[in-house]
Amino acid sequence: MIADKNRVFDGWLSLEGGVDAGREPDTIDINQVQSAINLTFRGGSPATRPGFKKLDESFPLIVNPDDVHHVPHPEKQVWCYNSPYQAGSVDRIGGEYVNPKDNPHWYTVLHDPPYYRMDDHLTNENSEYIYRNGIFQCAQAYSPHNGEDCIMALVGGRLFKIIPGISTAKVREIIIEDEPRNLRNMKRMPLGYMLQADKWLIAQDGISAPIIYDGSKARRSKTSGLPDETEIPV
Repeated sequence: MIADKNRVFDGWLSLEGGVDAGREPDTIDINQVQSAINLTFRGGSPATRPGFKKLDESFPLIVNPDDVHHVPHPEKQVWCYNSPYQAGSVDRIGGEYVNPKDNPHWYTVLHDPPYYRMDDHLTNENSEYIYRNGIFQCAQAYSPHNGEDCIMALVGGRLFKIIPGISTAKVREIIIEDEPRNLRNMKRMPLGYMLQADKWLIAQDGISAPIIYDGSKARRSKTSGLPDETEIPV
């Protein structure tokens, strides 16, 4: 090596601050780098970034009429159903809603009833089709205070929660609970915007009232009313 008395050497102890390309090299923190290609700094040391791995998505089961079996009875018609969602599903029996935990294996209906989906919030009409074919608007890593780390995405105006696993990813649509299902965001908007603020995930498209999600429930931001009562604006 050529001896250069004017050469200045420097080093690092830990680089857990990662990459910050938004600042000039002489202004970044001592635990950061200004540029890196295909590197990760987890643990403080640079290492080759792992390759991308495609995961097969899995969606909640959709209960359909084929799962409800008509059973003849000498005196009355009986409908029997073995629920795959015993812990939280409901069905209609004699005009009243009951919890399957009180009758976990099957139950009877004394009349020929209309068909009720089990755990209807999981079926979400054609949400799987929208997820696979709708316009991808934005996505954001989200770490709720209670619950699993996940990826949140706006696709075709709908909010999806994606929990990656080793070989599969669980996907479900998050329903906004304070409005009818036909009032989702606009499906043809090319862009959406997301960020995590404390424990909340904020998602919006610049037109609709922002969606506020806490890991279990989603609702619209309050954008009208008294100044002290309003929340995140569009």
